[in-house]
Amino acid sequence: MDFAVSVQPVAGGFRASTGGPLDLTADGPTADAAVDAVRDQVVTRLRLGEIRVVRVSDLERALEAAARVGENPELDGFLADLAESRRLQVAAPDGG
Repeated sequence: MDFAVSVQPVAGGFRASTGGPLDLTADGPTADAAVDAVRDQVVTRLRLGEIRVVRVSDLERALEAAARVGENPELDGFLADLAESRRLQVAAPDGG
């Protein structure tokens, strides 16, 4: 599991933060120490079940899930185009 971590200098050292959706922040005397402290927070939350790993193996399922989250006219259009493309592939002889 990979997370992007922002590291910024602060008084007395460095601050590492993940941003959303986790919004984890940790300070350390060095940039590496701050990142390690954020990593420790992630590991703790994984152990407690507060963070879970979700994999979406195919684009169509990801787009459908995103569509359920909220209304998005652009995404609706894309999903309609995707459905039409699939319909044409099924209807075409020899898959092409």
